[in-house]
Formats: sequence, C-alpha cells, structure tokens
Amino acid sequence: MVKPRTADPDGSTEDLSGPFLPAPSGAATKGGKATTRVLSFFTRSVLRWILVVAIVLTLIVHYGIQGRALAAAPDALPSGDAPPSTVTPGPATPSPSPSPPPPAATPPSLAIIVLHSGLPLAEPYNSSFIEKQAYAERHGLGFIDTPQIDTNRSIYFTKYIKIQQLMETASYDWYWMIDLDTIITNPAFDVRTLLPGPAHTGPEMLISSDMNELNAGSFFVHRSAWSAKLMQRLLDIDITKIDFGDIWQEQAALIHLYKTDPRLRKRVWLIPQWWHNSYTPGSALNFKSTGDPARNWQPGDFIIHFAGHSDKLGDMSNWRKHVADSPPIPSIAEVDQWYSS
Repeated sequence: MVKPRTADPDGSTEDLSGPFLPAPSGAATKGGKATTRVLSFFTRSVLRWILVVAIVLTLIVHYGIQGRALAAAPDALPSGDAPPSTVTPGPATPSPSPSPPPPAATPPSLAIIVLHSGLPLAEPYNSSFIEKQAYAERHGLGFIDTPQIDTNRSIYFTKYIKIQQLMETASYDWYWMIDLDTIITNPAFDVRTLLPGPAHTGPEMLISSDMNELNAGSFFVHRSAWSAKLMQRLLDIDITKIDFGDIWQEQAALIHLYKTDPRLRKRVWLIPQWWHNSYTPGSALNFKSTGDPARNWQPGDFIIHFAGHSDKLGDMSNWRKHVADSPPIPSIAEVDQWYSS
C-alpha cells in the first residue's frame, strides 16, 4: 500500500514512506560543493596554525626547562661547554714561591777557658788573654778566665778542676781549654767548626798528639757525666809515680791514663794537630806536628802554639804579623768528612 503524501503549507507534498532526504536539484548540489570546499580549506588552515603554535610552545617550554636546569647546575655541562661568565677577570694568580731551604743547624755552644796565675798578666800573656776574649765576643762564645784554684798542686791541674766544676754549674755543650802561649792567627775561623756534628756522638774529648804523644796546650771537652768522671780520674793520679810527671804535670797524667786504659780511646779522639794547635818550624825542642796531614804552621791556620820556645815574648811578638782573617781552614765539609772516615 502506498502511503499518502501530506501537503506542506506551501502546497507541496512529501513522501513519508522513506528516510528524509532533500530532493537533489542542480542549483542545490553546486552550492553544497562550494560550501564544502570553503569549509575544508578553512579547516586545514586552522589546523596548520594550531600545529605551528603547538610546536613553538613545545620548543619554548623545552628550552626554558633546560636553561633553568643548567643555571642550577653549571657543573653538569657537557664536556667542552662552559657557562657564561659574569665575573670580571682579574689578574692571574701567581705561582706559589718555592719553599725556603731548611734553617741551618744551630752550632753547639762553647766556652773558652783561659788559665792564668792572676791578673794583670805580663806580656806576651796579657796580649794573648785580650785576644782570646775578643775572639769569644766576635763569635758569640763564652769566655771563662780561670786563676789558680788549688795552690797545693801545680797550677796546670787547675784545668781539670775547673772543667769538673763547670760540668755541674755551666750549661755550655763544649769547653775549649787553651794555653796563653798561643796566638789566634786566623780570627775569622769559627772554632766550633772543629766539633763533631749531631751524627757523631762518640767523642767526649778532642786533643792532638805530637812527638811527645799528647799535648794539653789546646783541647776540647764535651759536657757530660763521662767527662766529669774523666777529670776526677786525672786528678787522682799521683804524678810522682808516672813517667815525666814532674815535667809535664797535667799532660803526663793524661798521657798515662790514655796509654794504660784502652777504653779511653773510644771517647778521647785525636784530631789533626794543625786544626787547633800548630807548632812553629824549628822550635827549641824540635817539636814536629803530627797527624793527617803532618805539617807545621802554615798561613791560614787557626792557632800557632809556642811550645818549647825559650823566648816566648820575642817570638810571639814577631809572629803577630801573621795574624789575618783568612778563609776557613779546614772547611766544615772537610771536618765532617774526617769524622765520618
């Protein structure tokens, strides 16, 4: 059965039997296609702009985040990159200066002991006394003038008595006992150069030998309990019962003990005589300096000793013309090498 058509208000009829579809017509079809093309073009343009804006926003957000991260952690930059510097460059930091050399070792303290029979002294001993005192002041040494202590025995034993006393009352490391029949011919030389360094702890007494074995006109004693006992042993010797005791006095006592007690040789060292006790050529007793090297006084030597001279006043006065500052003989290196050999 065919459904009836109903009339529209304008008098047209509509078929209600099927889906509602406008009737195609030529004009309507062309207009629809044009509209569709316009809408399609507009839509594509809008989509393209939206895509461009989205890309731009994405890049802005990405690089903005990365920039904040780099600012917060500049050390995390890839190798080869560096953060922009906002600090004005200053002068280059100078290289550190090399370390200064270690300070030189402090020399041991030393005092000069001068034995005399009482002041004022006659010449040439008075000049020798003044010379030793001036030398001590020049080199910062102690100076101990020592008159005779025990009048019941030879004045020369005062050497051992005084040293024994100083072991307990003074604070010097070493003592140099020097007779007044000597001249310091090289005042520039520091006598402490002759002392053993810290590496050489054996010697307690330094002395030299001559043709009569040991000579006590110049010797050094280290302050120690051992040295104090040695002085007492020397004082206990009866010089009337030993060889040459009546002639050499305190020197004979030392020679006797050195020869009869070999243990002393570990602590009593014989140093070269020309270091501190040179003799003049052709002295009255034909003294000849021994040691290494064996020789008499030469220019530049530290001390000249007029042992055995009968005219000490005249001879010492004549030899004072040889007094002059000279380079150190021996040198510190030579002394250290000798102690090490």
